[in-house]
Amino acid sequence: MTYVDLHMHTMYSDGILDPKSLVRSVKLRSTEVFAITDHDNIQGYLEGVDEAKKWNIKLIPGVEMTTKEYHILGLNFDPQNEEFLQFLQYTRYLQRKVSGQRIDLLQKYKIPISLEKVEKAFPNSRFGKYNILMTMIQDEEASKYIAKTNPGATIEDLFDYYLKDNGLAGKIEKKYYVEAKEAIEHVHKAGGIAVLAHPFRDVKEDSEIEKLLEDGLDAIEHQINYEEKSKYYTEYAIKKGIPITYGSDFHRPSTNRHLLSRNGNKIENLDELINKQK
Repeated sequence: MTYVDLHMHTMYSDGILDPKSLVRSVKLRSTEVFAITDHDNIQGYLEGVDEAKKWNIKLIPGVEMTTKEYHILGLNFDPQNEEFLQFLQYTRYLQRKVSGQRIDLLQKYKIPISLEKVEKAFPNSRFGKYNILMTMIQDEEASKYIAKTNPGATIEDLFDYYLKDNGLAGKIEKKYYVEAKEAIEHVHKAGGIAVLAHPFRDVKEDSEIEKLLEDGLDAIEHQINYEEKSKYYTEYAIKKGIPITYGSDFHRPSTNRHLLSRNGNKIENLDELINKQK
C-alpha cells in the first residue's frame, strides 16, 4: 500500500507556492508518492525533482491537461518526450487565447486588465482564471479599480464576481481546445497514464466515462477533499473495475483543498498502475 497525492498545483499554473515549498509541505503530510500536476506545464515537476530527493519522497512526472470537456491528468510520462512537450506548449498557447477571451470581456466593463499585464506577472506560467485575478490584485491600476468598485470584498468574492461561471468573464464561447482523446493519446505515447480529474465537476452522464474508457482512459480520480461529490464516481469505478487515483487538487493554503495526509488515499498496486504504458 502506498499513500499518494497525485494532483496539486504550483505558481506555474494557478497555484501560489513555488515547487520546493510544495515538496516540503507534501513531505510533512507523510505522503509517500506525489505528483505536481500544473495545468499544461511541467516546470513545477522539473524544479521539484531535486528537492524531493533531498527530502526522500518520490515525485513522479505529472500534468493536468485542459481539453474541451474534461481535465485529464497525465502521470508518470517521460518528461523529456519532445512530442509530448510540444503538445503541452500548444495547449498552453490555447489557454492563453482563452484567457484573452476573458480579458476582452473584462475590458468591456472598463476593468483595467490586459493580457500583457498577466504575462508580466506570470511570465513562465500557464494562464487561467486565477492568474487573471491575481494579476488584477497585484497591478496598481487594477487594484485601485477593485478597491473603488468592490470595497471590502474578499479574494473569493472577487473571483466569484469577475471569473466564476456566473461572473462577468466566467462564461465564454469555447473556440480554443483539444479533445480528451487527443490528450490521452499524447500521454500514452510519452509512456504515461491518463486519469479523469474531478469527474464530479465535468461529467453529466455515465456514458461519457464509457466513451473516455474507449478512448484509452486508464483511471478515475477520487478527491478526498470533496468526499461526497466524489462518492458516486468512485463507486462507479469500483463497480466497473476502473482503477482509482487520489489527489488533493491543492492550489493554496487558504482553501479547503488541503494536501492529503493518510486518510484513505492509498493505492495497493501503484507501480503496476502508473507503469501501465511502459
